Amino acid sequence: MKNWTAVVIMLVAIVGFGRLTNAAFIDRTWVPIGTPPIISGLQIIEKLPPPFVLNYPDAARIWIYQHRDNKLLYLVTVFYQTEQQGGELVGSGNGVLNNERWRHGPPASMAIEYAGGVHKFGKEVYSTTGQPAVTILSQYRFASFAETTVPLVAKLYGLRDALASTNGAAQINVVFMGEQFLKQVDERLVLDMVRKLSPEIEEQITSNRQ
Repeated sequence: MKNWTAVVIMLVAIVGFGRLTNAAFIDRTWVPIGTPPIISGLQIIEKLPPPFVLNYPDAARIWIYQHRDNKLLYLVTVFYQTEQQGGELVGSGNGVLNNERWRHGPPASMAIEYAGGVHKFGKEVYSTTGQPAVTILSQYRFASFAETTVPLVAKLYGLRDALASTNGAAQINVVFMGEQFLKQVDERLVLDMVRKLSPEIEEQITSNRQ
């Protein structure tokens, strides 16, 4: 009971004090998410190579890019237009890897600074027998302009937006084949990927506002 009480309190706080209250009740006319745009330095690919197995039920569209200079670095953006049972932005079976086979250490936070501010990500390192480790940086963005790196908070934002008819969200994943992320990947490469793609993502999840 205590856990549910905490969830209810958090939801009330988000609904009542989120920075998007003024944009809460907006009718939306949905159009399909567009095809991935051409981004310099990134290559559009149809799917991730093994051992990745994307599982995002009922996603509106998934954009997948590989970095042209670092072939071990990928960017996966998963778009959802509505939150519904079995097809949620955050779900127990959702992910880039088959969670039954992969173990992951305690999640951490990671911030990549740029001239205008900071991009924040949740960071997890996965490992399994016979495979190299995988590092995944994730964040969630919503049509109501909220951002979070915490799955539970993302779930609550999604519920709030569904109730307020401002559905539309994207999960952004920076995926790297290896564990020592910043030792093997120039932070500027990740910043460049996110900086170039962020406006395109925002356009997709906000363009239907009326």
